[in-house]
Amino acid sequence: MRRARRNPAKIIILSVILILILALIAVVAFFVKDISDDIEGNHLSANEYVTIEVVSGDTPTTLSEKLVEAGVIKYAPVFRIVASMDDAARNLQIGEYELRIGEAYETILFLLSQSPTYRPSVRITFPEGYEVSDIVALFLKNGIGTEAGFAAAMDYAYDCAFLPAVGTENRLEGFLYPDTYDFYKDETEVQVFARMIANFNRKIANAKLEEKATAAGVSVYDALILGSIIQKEGGKISDYAMISSVFNNRIKIGMKLQSDACVSYPIPKAERLPSCTAEQLKTDTPYNVYLHEGLPPTPICCCSIEAIVSSCQPAESEYLYFIGTPDGQTIFAKTYEEHVNNVNKYLK
Repeated sequence: MRRARRNPAKIIILSVILILILALIAVVAFFVKDISDDIEGNHLSANEYVTIEVVSGDTPTTLSEKLVEAGVIKYAPVFRIVASMDDAARNLQIGEYELRIGEAYETILFLLSQSPTYRPSVRITFPEGYEVSDIVALFLKNGIGTEAGFAAAMDYAYDCAFLPAVGTENRLEGFLYPDTYDFYKDETEVQVFARMIANFNRKIANAKLEEKATAAGVSVYDALILGSIIQKEGGKISDYAMISSVFNNRIKIGMKLQSDACVSYPIPKAERLPSCTAEQLKTDTPYNVYLHEGLPPTPICCCSIEAIVSSCQPAESEYLYFIGTPDGQTIFAKTYEEHVNNVNKYLK
């Protein structure tokens, strides 16, 4: 009696199907376990907190998206299902909450149904052209930090690739981005500085500043230094590119920048004047660009992204001089004689 012959192709197909079924079971088991851990809070971080704001009109759907974006939970659809079965979800309270990464869904819903812990806050606007000393003074005026705390915070290892080394004088100048911020009054000096530096990082990344600086053959730090000078010396944003051309033209031919704003930087605020005195112009400091060629060693203020970008994208011109008039105009000149005529015409 002949035995039936096995079909090798059929065996292979059945084996592949079996493997796929087992793989599918393993994947499903993994996700079931991961979803369960997420619901139960088994991913909980011991000390990583984020702030979640519940606003009027928030629903479990909008809230689940906020929680996923902030990294508190992984699975928004699952959170919505859990919320639909939890009475606490019907009593969400408006306010700001600090939640730990990986918190259990039930705990999140319970916390968000309670009145949030009140943390006094303050909104502060830092204008373009403010120096670090001005920024610190404004923080102190608004009840944030101490002089000693801010002095110590200057040498923290902040997350910024372009910051000078710890211990460098005037290290944070230029990196505290001028903008409007909402701060909690109990935030530390390092925390508030870190937020401003993070904003700086975002601004230069969005503007592709590193690419622009490379194309211009300068470093990001040098672009920041010149941008700070343009900010201090400039008037309207529309003038920045032309003002940049003046300074870049001077640098190309080895002509001193002759910026009073640079000379004034190390001078105590109470002793500064709209134009430097003859004695101040003769005082030898690294920032006296009447005596030294090239850029000063650090930025001289915290400036706008427009000023920084203009430093490495100057307008095409042959100008070597400019003045700012009392009515806000910027008048340019190619020669010293033209410049003197402009001074006599507009400033005397």
